[in-house]
Amino acid sequence: MVALGAAREDWQLRGLSAPANALLDRTRRDGCLRLDRLEDWTFPVKPGDAARQLESRLLVYTSDVHTESGRHAKQLEDWSRARQRLGLAALPDPSEARHALEQAASYTGARLPWQ
Repeated sequence: MVALGAAREDWQLRGLSAPANALLDRTRRDGCLRLDRLEDWTFPVKPGDAARQLESRLLVYTSDVHTESGRHAKQLEDWSRARQRLGLAALPDPSEARHALEQAASYTGARLPWQ
């Protein structure tokens, strides 16, 4: 998953909205971004909507975090940071990673974003 997410292939970036691109740039720059702490959001769409675009294209690793106020917030993490956090030294070629995920998905009938 990390190898494929970090690949930034054409199917991931084609048609990405300006708000999603802005979130992707911020996540790359900062390594990690919590949407409830997002400042200077000037787009008409909610940050969560833009984040879902990134999620569906595997462009970031996302998780829900429990905030200090007791709410939940979406957190975006750049794949390079996730790779470090997970201690992954070497990654397979993105085409190998794609093939492995396709094989796994074939058992469940799941449709993958690039299909």
